[in-house]
Amino acid sequence: SGFLGFVALNSEFPQVNPAGSVLLPLLTGLFGAPVLLISAFSNSSNIPRQERRLAFPSVFAALKGSIAGFFVSIFPGISSGVATVVSSIGERSDRGYIVTMSSANTANAILCFFMLIAAGRTRSGASDALKSLNLVPSFQEIAILSIFSGIVAFLLTIFFGLLIAEKIEKIDGRKLSLSVLVFLTAIVLLLTGLQGLAILLSAIPIGLSTHFLGVRRINCMGCLMVPVMIWYTG
Repeated sequence: SGFLGFVALNSEFPQVNPAGSVLLPLLTGLFGAPVLLISAFSNSSNIPRQERRLAFPSVFAALKGSIAGFFVSIFPGISSGVATVVSSIGERSDRGYIVTMSSANTANAILCFFMLIAAGRTRSGASDALKSLNLVPSFQEIAILSIFSGIVAFLLTIFFGLLIAEKIEKIDGRKLSLSVLVFLTAIVLLLTGLQGLAILLSAIPIGLSTHFLGVRRINCMGCLMVPVMIWYTG
């Protein structure tokens, strides 16, 4: 993954669409597409019956994830996936892991925009897209939008979660996974062109290898960490 990331990030990437970035096909191929392929062709692709129950998340788990998300947003080449792995150490329950992962992703997503404003550095695909479009928001705008979107997302999650929990078990998991995979491939082709599609197809076998070798998929973050270390060491 490190070699692929180095080649992809140092290649002349055509500007097919202003919102397109080499990170889109690279990360989609390493993380998104392999999960969808495994889910689509596994024997347990059907979604089990869901239990509907409201419960407050663990404050300690949320705090761990938020702190980890804060630190990884500062350092280059480290994603929220690393924050999830670090903050979930010692976490035994599935609920606690979900809380930790969600808080780490949320903190990282928000703080990446603050890094863009403060240092002009992009730490996520979203911040990179805004920078490429010359739409860098202010601190006040990020703070207001973060609070507003957080409240809206909280309410919508509860509403749609309870609504979908009744019907999700009837959905064919295999068809759903394949549909999402086709959608992601179309997005990659639309935003990054044929070169982006080639990067996507090159990254998928590497992402799949983590499943068959029994290693954590977080190792694929070498696609960013290796190029960053090479650049910073000259």
